[in-house]
Amino acid sequence: MCRRCGGKIKIVAYIHDTVAIQRILDQVGLTRPEAKPPPQVEMVVRGPLDEEAREISAAPIRRDHDRSLRSFFLNGAPPRA
Repeated sequence: MCRRCGGKIKIVAYIHDTVAIQRILDQVGLTRPEAKPPPQVEMVVRGPLDEEAREISAAPIRRDHDRSLRSFFLNGAPPRA
């Protein structure tokens, strides 16, 4: 939300070149914010890929399902019918 008019803000460009970012900050008299560590990753979900290495949509793995698979492989429990 725009602080001046209260209107909706839309991102029209994303600058990722560190040299360009530093030049812009220097020009407007600002400095970079202090670096923070990235947030801790809770879960990584990888989807299957097609023959052209594009991701095919897949449902995320549920934690209870992951636990039951781990239990099966560690305890040798027979699979549920």
